[in-house]
Amino acid sequence: MHRSKKVFSLTRSQACETLLRVYRSYYNIHRFDGGESAIREGGAGKGRTDEEVIEAVEQNDYPLISRCDFFEHSQKYVISRKAELWSADREEFLYLFSMPELTMDLFKKCKDYVYNDGMDRMNVGPGHMYTYLTAVFLCDSCDADVIRTIKKTRIYKSFHFSLHGWMDYHNVVAVFDDSIIDSNFSGKSSAKFMKKIFYHKKTKEPGNIPGSHQIVPCIKLLYDELLHSILKLLRYVLKFHRFVCNLLDSLHGHCCRSTCLLC
Repeated sequence: MHRSKKVFSLTRSQACETLLRVYRSYYNIHRFDGGESAIREGGAGKGRTDEEVIEAVEQNDYPLISRCDFFEHSQKYVISRKAELWSADREEFLYLFSMPELTMDLFKKCKDYVYNDGMDRMNVGPGHMYTYLTAVFLCDSCDADVIRTIKKTRIYKSFHFSLHGWMDYHNVVAVFDDSIIDSNFSGKSSAKFMKKIFYHKKTKEPGNIPGSHQIVPCIKLLYDELLHSILKLLRYVLKFHRFVCNLLDSLHGHCCRSTCLLC
């Protein structure tokens, strides 16, 4: 597994806290590592409680830091909500894992947990559009075989021929020793989001702006073209003015150029 040319700007613990701080604006945050949860009112009440999850995490030694729940309901109705044309429920359950080393056995163990726990929490039925089960792995090191397995992982289920929606499984892994972020096909959007947060952002110095040596010549060229266009326009205006003066002279039978400032 090759090392990325870019370097992460955060440590693993810092990245974990940064992700949860960003997710807090959109998700209900359930912390299982002793951190502070952030749970809004509403949302699904299915599945195990946080106390039961903490007990399962301790018994099975899951490196689970948090579960982030997202719910969205949209509908279209006429005049009254009772006259509903359609409704759609979207939800995501994101599981954040953090460990020093991600092995194949640990990955499979966490993947099975995400699938089983997420399926219990889903609200499948009329109006359900989709549910995303997302597993995010933050680790210091990871075998190349695990990366390949993560990229090939695909779990998809439809319910009642998609009339009651579908479920899609997303995988994302960040390896901090090599500064690598990778995912399966469904998790590409999450991987792209994490890259914007984890990688160093280059700052542009005034003297090192690409193409700065070309700015002055370009401005001068634009100025010359503008000046040429203005002079050309003035020449046409003068020609038209002379034509009008000659026409007035022929109509009135006398010369009006003595009173014209441009003639």
